[in-house]
Amino acid sequence: MTFGSDRSSIVTSRRALLGTVGSLAVSLAGCSALPGFSASLDGDRLAALVDDTDRPTVSHGLGLSVTDEYRRASARRVEMLLEPIPEPIGTETVPNGVIRRRLESNREDAREHANAAADEPTIGARLERLRLARRSAADAAGIWAAIDEGRTRSEILEATDAQRTSLESFDEERVFLVGSDPIAAVWTHADVASLLDTAADELASVSDVDEPAPSLAVGAMAARLEASRAAFEDASHAYETLVDSLEDAERAALSEAAASLADRRSDRREVLPDPLSADPHEYVDRDIEPESTSATVLEFALYEIEAVGDGTPVREPARYVRDAARNLVAIEGFERLRSRIETGDPIVIETVDDVADRRNDAITAIESLLDAGALERWVASNLCERLERADQLLREATGQSVELNAVRTPVALYCLTAGMARATPDIVAVLREVLS
Repeated sequence: MTFGSDRSSIVTSRRALLGTVGSLAVSLAGCSALPGFSASLDGDRLAALVDDTDRPTVSHGLGLSVTDEYRRASARRVEMLLEPIPEPIGTETVPNGVIRRRLESNREDAREHANAAADEPTIGARLERLRLARRSAADAAGIWAAIDEGRTRSEILEATDAQRTSLESFDEERVFLVGSDPIAAVWTHADVASLLDTAADELASVSDVDEPAPSLAVGAMAARLEASRAAFEDASHAYETLVDSLEDAERAALSEAAASLADRRSDRREVLPDPLSADPHEYVDRDIEPESTSATVLEFALYEIEAVGDGTPVREPARYVRDAARNLVAIEGFERLRSRIETGDPIVIETVDDVADRRNDAITAIESLLDAGALERWVASNLCERLERADQLLREATGQSVELNAVRTPVALYCLTAGMARATPDIVAVLREVLS
């Protein structure tokens, strides 16, 4: 990558690169060499480092909790929506091939999502699968109702009013109750808030449908309405399940906790380098090469802090607390990496074994959190996702000769993962203090 002389274009180029890495779209073999780096590594050996069986398996138990009966009811809702649609759908029933294929595809997708839900590793993932199943089933059901019963767009729009009223009423009555485990309660409240946002967004999009045929438009509108209902039902059930489980529940002063964390985060961010006025090699108080792996790692770490954003501690304090936890871990991870490099321990990659060492160090750091509390394991779960991003980049090296500068991308992710894992206990202690 060639940076221009204009400062703003440099920053823009960096962020474009980092965003691309975040989406797993960067190919190791596709990166061009930077000046001074002509050595390369064997891509097959790099890809061989990735062993899916050695990544930690993490279960943290934080977030949504729903009853088995509720999940079964969501699955039954899928079949109830699909029941009126004839099987198979012949040309005499639906002559239009586009509409017929949409019907069949949505029905198939709905059942696939519903069947896959039970195999998802977390409650949140299972509920998400069931929401996808309900969306596809409602799309198919809406199309068929338009064909068979003459259902119109206006009827779908009328149904949104009742859904909007339910959302607004629930949101007004919701209170931040906690029991003996405030962290678990806060994480559930945060997930409920996210689901309510999803429900509101889906509802707002019902009227934005643009389809070539009236029946397809009705199906698409019905799908969005059903997605809103499903997210709202998940949120309200999870909230009620939490409240019913609490003994001696009391209203939490989450706004105060969120404000305290906002102050802490602001204080920590004030002393961070400004990416608009400093290059990555200037983030430390010693001389390091501008294009070194150490500089790349520091740049990635600072980007992670920026990526979370500032948010607001007022309207949804539970979600702010959760986001602040993630952000503070990133800040502390950056500071530890910076201190390590400043004290003369640079990150050097010259061989495949060096890459393996960084990966193993990240795994070891994550594993150190697995015997701790639920919050530490929640962070570990997030860090495992980061580890997978880096592993995916190494898999893409198969059959290639990889420039050293290109391999810095997964290495930076491994180093940052390790730093954040080792920073986690201190940040967890801060959160427990704030929420106590």
